[in-house]
Amino acid sequence: MSTVKVGIIGIGGYGMYHLDGVEAMEKDKVARLSAVAEINYKDNSEKIEELKARGVAYYQDWQDIFKEELGLVTIATPIPFHREMVVEALKRDLNVVCEKPAAATIQDVQAMVDAEDASKGICEIGYKHVNGTAFKRLNDLMYRDRLGAPKDIVVVGLLQRQDSYFSRSSWAGKLMLGDRFALDGPMTNAMSHLVNHALYLAHPEHGVLAEPKSVRAELYRAHSQIEVEDTECINVKCSNGVNIFIYLTYCASGELPLANRYIELVCENGTAKWTMENTLTVHYNDGSREEYDYRVYGKPSTELMIRNMADIASGKKGEPFSPLRESKKVVLSTNGAYYSSKSIFKIPDDFITRKEERDSVSTIVKGLEDLILKAANNRELFSDMDIPWAKKTEEFDLTGFSEFRLDDLEL
Repeated sequence: MSTVKVGIIGIGGYGMYHLDGVEAMEKDKVARLSAVAEINYKDNSEKIEELKARGVAYYQDWQDIFKEELGLVTIATPIPFHREMVVEALKRDLNVVCEKPAAATIQDVQAMVDAEDASKGICEIGYKHVNGTAFKRLNDLMYRDRLGAPKDIVVVGLLQRQDSYFSRSSWAGKLMLGDRFALDGPMTNAMSHLVNHALYLAHPEHGVLAEPKSVRAELYRAHSQIEVEDTECINVKCSNGVNIFIYLTYCASGELPLANRYIELVCENGTAKWTMENTLTVHYNDGSREEYDYRVYGKPSTELMIRNMADIASGKKGEPFSPLRESKKVVLSTNGAYYSSKSIFKIPDDFITRKEERDSVSTIVKGLEDLILKAANNRELFSDMDIPWAKKTEEFDLTGFSEFRLDDLEL
């Protein structure tokens, strides 16, 4: 198997994990880092100069990276640029690893899928947990063991994002960046993993997501300086009968551990709970219990994802862990959430606390964590409960939905 030449577009931020993964693969002679592209030289100059000294080509313009002879490109750039970059790489018949989400809108993802269909290359989206040991075990327990298939899936994501998070870049918290869609809310960006994973667990086949049929959603905003939502509750109904309930927020009361982002599954013969710490707990209806801890288990998941695509680029038989085509179902669900909500509802100031901490300002919705846990337990949306700021919305049928348009909404 030949050594694959890899190019990385975007080495700042999360791109550092891509860089770490490829450098680890170099030690195994699986890959060789040939080139990087990074627009922000100033903040990454030390690493860039180190790479140049090792013979790695550096480009400030991402399109120049294609001057190199590459077998695999990884992309860790802001969401608004994913479509253009992935399409360009696929036009050159390269394999691609693109960070999540695939793109902000269903039409952008479709353009990427069309490019993949016309290419010899294939694209994987960075939903890194789906091929991990925890997910494989959970999938087997539900569909090939005694836990039984899921009926309801509950997603909870409690995060706190301070003002500094939204001031860090020109697209953070925005609906658009110029003429490109960003839709930078919890379900599209920071907790897109959870939406993807719920759809993944709702289908028995590894690598395949359940088909979303309709969505009812309520999108809310407490932060004063952003355009997108920061809190949301969503019910996605899948064509196979599985009901998914999603509760996400950036307005939690503090910096909470990864265990506060989790997926709970109500199955035929018990319940299971997976957390972002990568722990799995199963309770059976007969009273028995199983616990699995995968927090330290083998190679880092981003490296495994890139390694898999490098193996495929070198001629080894295999499939992407998280195929681009399947990620359409994630974006279909999140775009549909906007159409169901129709608007982003402002949470009144009476229900908000803003406080200075850690050199920034936190925006906290009073009692929100308890409300989310109650809603999740009852599998209700906020407007189904006695919450004064909640707004009732209508279910949106996803059949034939193929274009997200801001003009259709009241944002």
